[in-house]
Amino acid sequence: MLDELYRTGGYELLAIGGHRPELPRFLDFLTHDLRGRVAGIFSVDDDARSTLGEIKQQASAIVDRYERSEEERMVADAVQTAAAVGLAAVGLQPCLWAGASPRWVT
Repeated sequence: MLDELYRTGGYELLAIGGHRPELPRFLDFLTHDLRGRVAGIFSVDDDARSTLGEIKQQASAIVDRYERSEEERMVADAVQTAAAVGLAAVGLQPCLWAGASPRWVT
């Protein structure tokens, strides 16, 4: 079901929660493509009787960390590309120039 939802655009990331001993076994059932979509995992403790709100909070924290990491990676890629004199601009002046340059207009 998860694979079908993924292929039809039902989600982009997975934040997986469950009982600690069961998490590795659950991850083993995921397809290769789905394993690449796992942003993180968290443990849900039966003894503490985790509320739905607490579970959502843990999943949101995973997604936030994933998104921040992706943003940092994209910025690093842009800076590296600009340093290599590639198609990237860093800083206000270079970005304004690149955005106003007629060679980019099609």
